[in-house]
Amino acid sequence: MNIPLLLCILAASWTAAPVRGQPPDGGDSAPIRVERIATAAGVADREPVGETKSFDEQTTRVFCWVKLAIAQPPAKIRFVWARLSGKEWVKEEYRAEVDLPAARWWSSRRVSRGVYKVSVESEAGEELASAEFEVGKHTYVLD
Repeated sequence: MNIPLLLCILAASWTAAPVRGQPPDGGDSAPIRVERIATAAGVADREPVGETKSFDEQTTRVFCWVKLAIAQPPAKIRFVWARLSGKEWVKEEYRAEVDLPAARWWSSRRVSRGVYKVSVESEAGEELASAEFEVGKHTYVLD
């Protein structure tokens, strides 16, 4: 048997192949990562204002604010707003295209008394993050 050929075959088999879906440096492979999600009464200077999960009954609009890390921009996301009505969720959707690797993005929705959930999803429909809130109960401000 040819010893140099055998050594080449053994050396090639010991070389580690990268795991599919992981970058070579071993970092986070998620194409879109939500670093923070918040529900708030408003947004000023690209930051949430009046951050809370319980809004008083006079509230007519709620904002969902997210801080995003995007591995390879541009990326498409969507905000899916749902209101619990009886035993089922009534949903609305808002789409956005983000062109930067680090971004703060927000969506707002008119609200009335009730329980809500807002999800941030990838274009493929994968839930990246979500937040629940209510309108019309005791209000606890988080800022």
